Amino acid sequence: MQDVIKITTILEYNEKNPDTPTTLPAELENTPILQDALLYKIAKENKIKIISLEGKNLKHLKDTPLYNENREQYMTSVINEMRGKGYNVIASVGSSHLVNLEKNLENSKNMI
Repeated sequence: MQDVIKITTILEYNEKNPDTPTTLPAELENTPILQDALLYKIAKENKIKIISLEGKNLKHLKDTPLYNENREQYMTSVINEMRGKGYNVIASVGSSHLVNLEKNLENSKNMI
């Protein structure tokens, strides 16, 4: 999320300072992270609440086999908590998490 916020900050700066823009690396062009930054910028402009699904301080560390499972459980719980409060949720997650997250959300929907 921090990288998306940094890119968004650069995009906002460039919009406000067209005479002295900060150049983004060419490698970012047409990448998912740039699209995330553009969506984040639009959401901020429209006062849409943004939360992170990073999962800081998880029980299992990144280098352990249970890390991704633990992280996906965290994502599921945050999404369900927001849905329970009546919010619509759009989650931008890495493709490696997509299948498991969809299964977790489907299973949790069936439990309600």
